[in-house]
Formats: sequence, C-alpha cells, structure tokens
Amino acid sequence: MDWNCRRSQSKPSTDVIGKRLKPPSPPGKRAGAPNDNTIESRIRIFGRLAARWGVRPGEIVTTLGFVPTDFDVFRIEGNARIEKLYAQVRPKLIRLGQELAPQLRRKLGLEFFPHIANHTGRTVQPPRETWIAFGPSPRGYKRHGYLALCISRAGLHARAVVKSEAGLRPEISRGLDAHRAQLAKDFDGTRIARYESWDCKRLPSPVAAEPEIFKALAATLNQKTGSADLGFGWNVRDALASRSRRNDRGVP
Repeated sequence: MDWNCRRSQSKPSTDVIGKRLKPPSPPGKRAGAPNDNTIESRIRIFGRLAARWGVRPGEIVTTLGFVPTDFDVFRIEGNARIEKLYAQVRPKLIRLGQELAPQLRRKLGLEFFPHIANHTGRTVQPPRETWIAFGPSPRGYKRHGYLALCISRAGLHARAVVKSEAGLRPEISRGLDAHRAQLAKDFDGTRIARYESWDCKRLPSPVAAEPEIFKALAATLNQKTGSADLGFGWNVRDALASRSRRNDRGVP
C-alpha cells in the first residue's frame, strides 16, 4: 500500500518553491474544474515550472535540503541500502511532500496529493532511486499521470510520469498529440530527457522540448504496455559545486 502524506495542518515556514517560481494559473481555471487534472494540463504546468525555474545547476538541491551522503545511499549494496534510505532519505521526501503539495495547489490551481514511494520487498535488489509523487487522487498515484521529485546516485530529478498501469492511456495519448505544439511552447526552449529505460547511474541526455518529442510520447502510450517518463535533472557534481559556491559566499 502506498503511504499517503497527508497535508500538514500547520503552514510551512518557508516557501520551498521560491519567489522566482510563479507561473500563472491557467486562464479561466479554478481548482476542481472538470478538465484540471488531465495529464496534458499537468505536463503543461510542468513545462512552465521548467521554463521559469531560474535556478543555477544544483541550487535546487541545497534549497530542498539534500546533502552529499543522501546520494551515496544508492551506492550501498543489499539490505543496508533500504535501511539507510528509510532512515535518511525518506523522511526528507515526506517533509517535502507535505510542504510542496499545498504550495503547488495554491500557485497552480490544481489538486496535488503527495505519495511517498513504497519499496516493500525490495531487499534482494534494492531500489536504484526513490521519489515523492504528486498526483490528482489521495488514494494513490500510479493509475494516474503524476509529477515526481526523484533522487538517485545520479542526482535529483523533476519528472512527469504515466505508468503502463495508468487508466485512460489512449485518452492521455490523444491529449499529448493534440496539444504537442502548445506543450513545446510551454517548455519555452527547456531541454528535457526521457527516463523510461535509464540506468539510474548517469543522467539521460536531454533534448529540446519540441512537438516531436510529445508526438513520440503519445505513440509510446498507445502501445499495450507503453509508459512515459520525462523530465530534467541536476547531477551530484553540479549540486556539490553549487553548495561550495554558496558556502564561499557565507550562505548556509
């Protein structure tokens, strides 16, 4: 069972998304409007976030509270990785889910419920990455299109995902194909990568977010077991270089 991070009753003390991340809500939309939770609308929002993020490589890692040893957890073999992941990395993701979900709702006018990844039974082959997912339902996320903040030995990743078990995949495919030009416009030149078959060791190579990539995603989702996983990331080297620069300036 996926553990659902319920919204904290107290207001977060810090706006994790930051003042530079203020994409406008879709015109004429309000939270709960009939078409607000379509995956293409969420990917459009994801594109606006990417285009307007405005942070230097790795700066988001220091902003969100991760440290070098969090990435090193994924180099540990066997059961020890699971134990360290649950003790060290998972609590940070749960906290971020509780803080980010209400901020996303407020800023974007869509429902976002946080869900922490469940790795029960993965002791023989421990997970190569973990994540906090943000989906449209409080009951789970894998049967919907969702956004995810992921961490692995390669770095930190912000992604939009549609799993093969997601419902309405043909409809999602048609929506991506029909809106591919607008999706490319919303990404505004941001380079994105596909994560469907990456090895979790090195960041996949990014490409320009042109209409063709969304057409290809739509075709993939039309396949019997098709899935889509795209986004952008910060490698650990850039994250640590950013932390070093901030410390040199006396920034904690």
